[in-house]
Amino acid sequence: MQITYIIQKSRRRSISVSIVADNNVLVKAPYGTTERTVQEFLPSEVLDSVVVHELCHRRHMNHSKEFYAEIDQVFPEYKRWNKWLKDNGGVYLKRCGKK
Repeated sequence: MQITYIIQKSRRRSISVSIVADNNVLVKAPYGTTERTVQEFLPSEVLDSVVVHELCHRRHMNHSKEFYAEIDQVFPEYKRWNKWLKDNGGVYLKRCGKK
């Protein structure tokens, strides 16, 4: 699947992914992040977890039990991929030349 996204580079220290108002995928990345690093950062399950998280915020504008219950109902593997993102996000910082 081809993912269309916008990259916004800044002095930040990490890569993040979100869905913005016009339904585009926004990748925020540190200066020096390569296109290849961004593409590797977007395995489909991680992107699915971000999309589900953001869409569930349309009904629950918080991180309540109800919010996470809805995520679990829609995407049962959410916890696994959210953990992967937290555990492996630092790998991409090293590739960007950051500590």
